[in-house]
Amino acid sequence: MKNFIRRTSCLAILAAILLFQSCKKDDQLVVKEEIKASTTAISKSQKLLPAPPIPDGIYKIRNYNSSKVLEISERPGTNGTPIQQWTDYGAAYQKWEFRDLGNGYYRIKSVYSDKVMDVNRSSMNDGAWVHQWTWDNGIVQQWALISLGNGRYLLQNGNSGKVLDIAGGSIENGIQANQNTRNNGWSQQWSIEPA
Repeated sequence: MKNFIRRTSCLAILAAILLFQSCKKDDQLVVKEEIKASTTAISKSQKLLPAPPIPDGIYKIRNYNSSKVLEISERPGTNGTPIQQWTDYGAAYQKWEFRDLGNGYYRIKSVYSDKVMDVNRSSMNDGAWVHQWTWDNGIVQQWALISLGNGRYLLQNGNSGKVLDIAGGSIENGIQANQNTRNNGWSQQWSIEPA
């Protein structure tokens, strides 16, 4: 027992020394706001960037306020078709492909239409509608995932810095998605669920 305590104490002291050595002012540790990254070893010259919150794949995007999922509303092959919330039926038009772009942003593409989530007219304004558009690698088509914990995320547009929201915080079917200034309200919180 004494041997175990002695070894445990030595390990704790060693861990504390390593922690203090790694926290010198000359060293930089970069972690994106609200996203936690973990690693086992970091060299002193290496900057730590967060791992993507989710792996590339096919997902449903569920609103925390309404429990409804995002879908392509109508005219699935048409640029400018609105993205709205609706009861989850597991349909292809309610599934989204997330692709990490390697720059802190994701491309979010409809499995059904092969078009991506985009902000109408590249607007910087609150209330601007979110619709689908052909992928052109524009920053308005790129979305950062900001983890709030408990499996919930904000989806922040790369162009405007505003987050994905449901108009008026409604819980009804057919209400269009838009962008708004972040307030962490439930209508701005999303779960990203494997489809």
